[in-house]
Amino acid sequence: MKILTNNGGNRSVPTQQLKQQGRVTLAISHNGFEFDYLQDKWVLSRNITINLDYLTQFKEAVAEDVRETLVYFAENSSAHHTSNLSKQLKLYLEVSKGDDFSELGFLALKGALPKKDEYKLSVVRGFIRQMRYLGLNGNTDDAVYKLTDQWRLSGNEKGVAVLSLDPETGPFSSTEFEAIGLNAAHKYAEGALSTERYATLSLFKATGRRNEQIASLKVKDFSFTSKFTGNPTYVVNIPRVTEVA
Repeated sequence: MKILTNNGGNRSVPTQQLKQQGRVTLAISHNGFEFDYLQDKWVLSRNITINLDYLTQFKEAVAEDVRETLVYFAENSSAHHTSNLSKQLKLYLEVSKGDDFSELGFLALKGALPKKDEYKLSVVRGFIRQMRYLGLNGNTDDAVYKLTDQWRLSGNEKGVAVLSLDPETGPFSSTEFEAIGLNAAHKYAEGALSTERYATLSLFKATGRRNEQIASLKVKDFSFTSKFTGNPTYVVNIPRVTEVA
C-alpha cells in the first residue's frame, strides 16, 4: 500500500478525510486478495476474513495507527498471522477496558492470562513494536514500551496435543481414523455424501495435508501416469503453501 501523507509527514491521512476525498483505498493481501482497508471487513484469503469493527473502541488517532499497522501485516504476512493479531488486539481491549495502549492495560492483560496463554500478550507486544518500527507510535506513551520490553514471556505451546495424544484436541487414534473412512464410504454408497465431499475427505485422509493445500488443488494436479511406479496409476500433485507465520 502506498501510504498517503499530510505535508510530507509519515502519518496517514485520517480515514474520514480519505473517504471525503474519494481516494482509492484498496490493498492486496499477502495471499493475493484485494480488500478496502477503510472497511471493517477484510477478506485476506480463501478461508480467512477479519472484522475490525472493534477498532472504534480505540481513540480515533490510535485506531488509525492500529489500522495502518494491520494493513502492513495483511500485505506482508500470512492471513492466519494477521487474523491472530486482530484477535489478540480485540482481547486486549476486552480485558484492559481502555481505549489506547497503556501500562495499566498491558498489566491488566498480563494479570488475566495464565502462563500457557502468555503468548497472546506477546502477540500484542509484537504488534506495538511493529507500530514503533513503522513510526506509528506517536499516540502511545514511551513508558508502555519500556515496561513491556522488560518482560520475558512464554511462547505458544506447540505440538502438545499431538505428543500427549490429547483425547479432545489431539490426533485421531487408529481406530477412530479407520471408523471415519468406513463411515464415509457407507454414507457415500447410500447417497448421503456427495462425490465432492467424499473425494475431499478421502484426500485429507490419504495425504494428511492442510486445508489450504487441498483447497488449492486444480484439475492439472491430477494425472494418470506410469512415471512413478512403472504401472499406470492415479497421481495427485499436492501444491505447497506458505507456512503459517
